[in-house]
Amino acid sequence: MLLEYKCKNHRSIRDEVNFSFLATKDSSNSEELITFGKNKFLKKALIYGANGSGKTALIDSLNYFKFLVCSSFNFILGEPLPRAPYKLCTKEPSVYEIQLEKNGIRYAYGVSLDSERILEEYLYFYPNNKKTKIFHRIEENYGVAVNYKKIFEPGLVFVKPNKLLLSCCANYVKLKEVEDVFLFFKQDLIIYNEISNNWFNYSARTINTNTDVYNTYIKFFNSIGVDVNGFDARIDRKTIESTDLPVSFIPQLKNFLIGKQGDFVNVKFHYNDFDINYEEESLGTKKLFDMLAPIIDILNSDKILVCDELETHLHPLIVKELLRIFDMKNNTNNHSQLLFTTHNERLMDLNELRRDQIWFTEMTNTRSTDLYSLAELKNIRKDENTEKNYLLGKYGSIPLIDKNLVKILMGENDAH
Repeated sequence: MLLEYKCKNHRSIRDEVNFSFLATKDSSNSEELITFGKNKFLKKALIYGANGSGKTALIDSLNYFKFLVCSSFNFILGEPLPRAPYKLCTKEPSVYEIQLEKNGIRYAYGVSLDSERILEEYLYFYPNNKKTKIFHRIEENYGVAVNYKKIFEPGLVFVKPNKLLLSCCANYVKLKEVEDVFLFFKQDLIIYNEISNNWFNYSARTINTNTDVYNTYIKFFNSIGVDVNGFDARIDRKTIESTDLPVSFIPQLKNFLIGKQGDFVNVKFHYNDFDINYEEESLGTKKLFDMLAPIIDILNSDKILVCDELETHLHPLIVKELLRIFDMKNNTNNHSQLLFTTHNERLMDLNELRRDQIWFTEMTNTRSTDLYSLAELKNIRKDENTEKNYLLGKYGSIPLIDKNLVKILMGENDAH
């Protein structure tokens, strides 16, 4: 479970921003909260903001943090660290910090780095609610707690200035606390990007092998008005030819793949009177097909889905139903969570959401991102029309549109 996330100096984020799933004292929809220790946490949160205000930058920073943890043990000594700092802060460190729960234990993990090395890295956990150090690294001084020094020794051999201690030790040391945090990033934190993620193959394979999921697919699509009565998912292994690869592939990669064996996945939707290939379906139907199997896994495995603009290609009513799925009112033990950015103001309904579930990004006068929740704003009534007030600019976080925009687009000289 994700509890809190902070980052600083990443793309449009210059100063520290802090996102939290910690619930406020607001009593509305309290049955949807997750109880952990003495606190309650949210199952879902939405982030609104104008184009270019930093919504995607926040998701990208979390994705980058995951990339570092999962991949840095493979970095080559002497290679610069890939990062994307704020344009005016390229010589300042970037900072990423997370608080998480795994197997009933709270952890705090953070990293500070520049383009050459890891400057600081720490991991603490809270057995019996008492903060306990596992390690606190300052550059190449690893600061491992006394109780763990012998356990860490085999992994420290692999740590370099540009490699995370967590990544190296999770792969070469047997320590549950380190493994749990690494696996949180590797397995539990699911960050969906419509361009780079290919969930189609996963979903096709799942309905091909799991009868329960196959039947769920049919019931789900029928429930939203798509009268499909079956699917045919074929996975054929054959030799890759040049015509099988996208034109955009670089020549070297094409030459490497041609002649090798590869899996080719084809899916057909069966209707009463005809069949339709997956490629012929609407963008929305294809997106739902791609996402449904991973969402089922996320819900069943207490994972966290982070998604940039979940509503793309989907009808607002379907998005609302997806939100309700994550509430899981009939299963109070479920700890799955959803965090996504959106422009759909119709979802901003205080009958459906709590004020602490609605977040905003806004571009400051220094061209950097600010992040805040509706719960932080004063004089917000529980019964107010949030959709209307958001569009009126009461909460900020909307584009400032020039009243002469049409004249500008038409090229009229007197637009200003």
